[in-house]
Amino acid sequence: MLLKEKIKAMLVPITIYWLMNLGFFMAWPYISLQARSYGLTMSEILLVAGLVPFITFPGAPILGYAADKLGYKFILLLSMIMTGCLSFAYCYIPGYTEAPKYWVKIESPDDFNISSSNPIKQFGSYTTSDSCEETINVSISSIVCNDVIYNINFDLVVNQFNYINSSFCEPYNCNYCLYDISNQGENVTFCEAKLEGFENTQESGNQSKVFWLFAVFRILWETSINPAYNTIDALASRIAQKVKIDWAAIIFFGHISTIISPLLAGYLLDSFTSSGDILDCISGQPTDLVKSYSLAFYLMFGIYISSIIVIFFLKFDIEADKKKETLFKDLSWLPKLAPISFYLFLLTFGIIFSVYEGFYFVFIVEELNISDKWFGILNSLNGFVGVVQIAVGGFLHKYVGSMNIVIISLTFTSLRLLLVSQVRVYDLGEVPTEVILCTLLECQVFQWVGVVGYVKLVAPKELTATGMGIAASCMFVLARGIGSFASGQINEIIGMRSLLEYTGYTGIGCAVSFGLAYHAFIKRTEIKMEKEEKSSSSEEHAEDDLSPGTENPRITQL
Repeated sequence: MLLKEKIKAMLVPITIYWLMNLGFFMAWPYISLQARSYGLTMSEILLVAGLVPFITFPGAPILGYAADKLGYKFILLLSMIMTGCLSFAYCYIPGYTEAPKYWVKIESPDDFNISSSNPIKQFGSYTTSDSCEETINVSISSIVCNDVIYNINFDLVVNQFNYINSSFCEPYNCNYCLYDISNQGENVTFCEAKLEGFENTQESGNQSKVFWLFAVFRILWETSINPAYNTIDALASRIAQKVKIDWAAIIFFGHISTIISPLLAGYLLDSFTSSGDILDCISGQPTDLVKSYSLAFYLMFGIYISSIIVIFFLKFDIEADKKKETLFKDLSWLPKLAPISFYLFLLTFGIIFSVYEGFYFVFIVEELNISDKWFGILNSLNGFVGVVQIAVGGFLHKYVGSMNIVIISLTFTSLRLLLVSQVRVYDLGEVPTEVILCTLLECQVFQWVGVVGYVKLVAPKELTATGMGIAASCMFVLARGIGSFASGQINEIIGMRSLLEYTGYTGIGCAVSFGLAYHAFIKRTEIKMEKEEKSSSSEEHAEDDLSPGTENPRITQL
């Protein structure tokens, strides 16, 4: 095949990869952070992430098999339309917030013990009413100042004020009233007040509704995005085989957009959304609320809709599998030692990866205090390292083997978790040098080079999408569910930093153990499978030569 024809064939999957990655990596790093902005806790997010995969597990293999039989374009367009619409809908999940309802401004908590006059300078409260009360008659049992509880048992009765301010508090989606009781000095502070006989927490929204809407979103998201990537991976792999080039060469150019996308998203979020902590409307103190990252999902939606139009007009040169085999016969390659051990190892890898996916980004933002600007830069660096490692992986897997690429990737991913768990908290705006160095261990795409190579080894060529679907379901669906559910529970007990550290040690141990088992006896079965595949392929060609309407070459010679 001429070079011009090879380039023309490669342009189709490269274009699709480029557009899909440009949109997907705008939003993917912010999925958990956006859920946090809706008021969900990390435990709730990981509970959903743990349960959803058990529902969506069959999706990727089934749609992969459908892509092999019905055609890649139909399944790819269907998956991308669904993913694009979901990214738009995700921005409209109603939020839930809870906050201290009552506040008092005082000079010192000790004033309640030594002063006979009223030491409270201002009293504030959140309310769902449109107007403020004209008098205050409450009993304050305790106050919380700088996380220290003071039992004061103080009756506050006031009917005259210097002024009363009433306004709407956007973060909590309710009104608030601020009563100025007496003149105040410079050294005053707001403390949370606990009132007797009143509900002391201001809630906005329905927590259960937010949780279940997020769960539905994740179910549909997992069902749509995984088959989209499985299908393009299978298409690229088939085209690479057809034009006799390495799959890594296609994905190398297609993944350049993973460098651009997070950098652009980080810049836009930094420019068009508020930075810093969200402050309480009454006290002005930082809250636990997380800002919205909806802009990233709007960008993904716009890019995916544009991509769908482009893909619709692209010509796919790979035909669907027309053989009318039974499902049992189509999957006869699966119950053998090499593929079974491969998919089980991906299950283990996926459990470790779920901890990275669920906690790594949240940890560096919330625990290490990294800004949106640096968060975008780090994700772009992720993409750059991934592109470089695609080239390295495409070269290496010919010499070290596809499975060894996967084993090395698990080792590096685990080491990254271990190292980032040792990083200190940064000052605002400080260059996160240690996290930058940890980013150099990014291995997700590098690992997938090995996965695609090994799937081509163990699965028939015409069932590439099926093999990729099973791989994706093992690693990104079923394992993600197990890992997310377990890590969410462990996080509640030991915290994020310790979770990342222990997961790192566990992953390194698993990589070493499987590596030894693979080279001891699993690798030997691959040779047998290769011989069977070649034998089967030869028989198919012989049948084609003797099909009706063709002449037997031996008879022709006679």
